[in-house]
Amino acid sequence: MSEKLSRRSRIRNARRVFSTRGARAQAGFSLLEITIAISVLTLALVGATGSMLAGNRLQRVNRESAVAEDAVRQVLESMRGAALATTFARFNSTAVDNPGGVVSPGATFAVEGLRAPPENAGAPVGSIVFPTILDGGVLELREDFVDAELGMPADLNADGAIDDANHALDYRVLPVRVQVQWTGVLGTRTLAVETVLWNR
Repeated sequence: MSEKLSRRSRIRNARRVFSTRGARAQAGFSLLEITIAISVLTLALVGATGSMLAGNRLQRVNRESAVAEDAVRQVLESMRGAALATTFARFNSTAVDNPGGVVSPGATFAVEGLRAPPENAGAPVGSIVFPTILDGGVLELREDFVDAELGMPADLNADGAIDDANHALDYRVLPVRVQVQWTGVLGTRTLAVETVLWNR
């Protein structure tokens, strides 16, 4: 009987030793699993943070572009709403030929929410460009101006010829570029829209 008890106690002791070793092995394995899990979660968190930052940056770029597009659209609508005969005088870069009795915005405009590039700090970010040449201090609207994007040279007074005269008073079509240049998330950017104004 004592032999049976001693055998039983040896078996119990052996089981305790094995279960202790197994528990230690499982504890070590759990630590390894935890380390791997933390590493995977860290990588996922870094990836998610990067995606959030990229998404935020893209959202800011899209907002800047939308603000610039809206500003260009508003200026073009304002120009189309003006009498064609006075559009050049009202929206060019000189005040000398401004018609009396109407507000003449000039050739530049501010856009709220957009900053001018460093080289133009403090200047308006929007500008209006016509096919003009400064000749003897006079801003001339010229048919012989070369700018392929504006479709120039072109017959502005519809007389069938392209010449080097000033057509500021007799144009029938008016090529124009409205552009916004700003410094934003992606650096210096420019949005330019070229169109032709005429009486409809």
